[in-house]
Amino acid sequence: MPTASDNNSEAPKPKSRRSARHAIEFRCRSADEKQKIVLLAEAANADVSEYCRAKALNQKPQSLPSATGERKLLIEALGQLGKIGSNVNQLARAVNMGRNLPEAAAIIEAMQEVERCGAAIREELFKSKP
Repeated sequence: MPTASDNNSEAPKPKSRRSARHAIEFRCRSADEKQKIVLLAEAANADVSEYCRAKALNQKPQSLPSATGERKLLIEALGQLGKIGSNVNQLARAVNMGRNLPEAAAIIEAMQEVERCGAAIREELFKSKP
């Protein structure tokens, strides 16, 4: 039978690879305003989150490390693979919803292959991290 002291103790939470993140979101007033922020972040060689965070804290944005050579190609391949995976996932969802698409098994197999390729690319990127 649980006791009152059992309620006060929590099991330790597993640690993630990344430190805890806390989100703040905001909306731009227009598409032009958003585009200007994106361009300013690119000019500072920072991602938009880093740029906005640094500006809000009156700091200089930290530049993104430049990927070169094989690492750059792997990053681009991972991005393209993500787009392909999204398309295949939409087809798999249609199959799971009961739509009778030709070669449903091939679609599911393709999605699994996209996931395997993505895992292999991420593993290689992690190994070659600068």
